[in-house]
Amino acid sequence: MLVKHGLTPARFEVLRNIYERQGMCADQAWVRKALGVARSTLSRMLRALEKLGLIKREPSRWDKRTRNCILTLDGKQRVAAVMTELIWSRVVATTVERALTYDGKHKCELGAEREAAEFLMCRLRLLLYFSRRLECPVDV
Repeated sequence: MLVKHGLTPARFEVLRNIYERQGMCADQAWVRKALGVARSTLSRMLRALEKLGLIKREPSRWDKRTRNCILTLDGKQRVAAVMTELIWSRVVATTVERALTYDGKHKCELGAEREAAEFLMCRLRLLLYFSRRLECPVDV
């Protein structure tokens, strides 16, 4: 599904992580930790995204040893298109719901599972929101 947007799952995950940060900007160290990949792997991925015109990198104002990754307009539009089409349109929810069924019957109490998942998503969004506020500000 990502192919029609010109993205791979790995590239989308990098872009999504940056997209969800305040100002749609994140330093490379944060992105690396968020993805759990090696520096060399992330560096390769960021170079490819930069060549595609989806991000730009510039030196951090706070720490000259690191660089900030900033989504370009094209990068923002692609992430928003994927999020709209796959995430917000409930395609993912439908897929998960199908995975919870067996022979047309639910293996678990779907209503309770959905309520727990929505509660968890709400908590995660709050944690992400407040963790962004506590970190060092980044100029865009």
